[in-house]
Amino acid sequence: MPSCHLALLLLTAILEGSPAPPFALSGGAGQSASRTPTLIAFLDLADGAGASRSQADALVSVVASFQGGLRGVVVDASPTLRGASPQLDVVAARVRDWGLEELPVVEDHDAAGLARSYGVTTTPSVFLLDRDGIVRGRWDRYVGPSELGVRLASLRPDGPKH
Repeated sequence: MPSCHLALLLLTAILEGSPAPPFALSGGAGQSASRTPTLIAFLDLADGAGASRSQADALVSVVASFQGGLRGVVVDASPTLRGASPQLDVVAARVRDWGLEELPVVEDHDAAGLARSYGVTTTPSVFLLDRDGIVRGRWDRYVGPSELGVRLASLRPDGPKH
């Protein structure tokens, strides 16, 4: 990749402390009247193993165990990053096999542009948004439950501050 394109990608990356690009979940899935901290995981659902699978496990674990409310959202970035969408039955199997049934799963594509708006170039990529939609964590790699838990604790009113 030419260096001028790399510089452009770095300039468009959403960094910690930045407002997250907005997106709405249709049908109300994952939405609530009150603002809730949110973990957004950009995964590759076309790949049945590897880091995206491990990240799905970590996401499900953390969302289930966080006391105080946490929303998890999965974005299938494979259409954007690979250029092809997995078949619907493949996505359904991944959602079931990876235990993602309780989380909204969104397919990215050129029209949605989620990966592009978040500056995602690899999977997994994980973003932690606070109640105000500010990015409080960004990982362009697998991030485990303990690391996520430490960062989530800083979002609690009585937790440590970064």
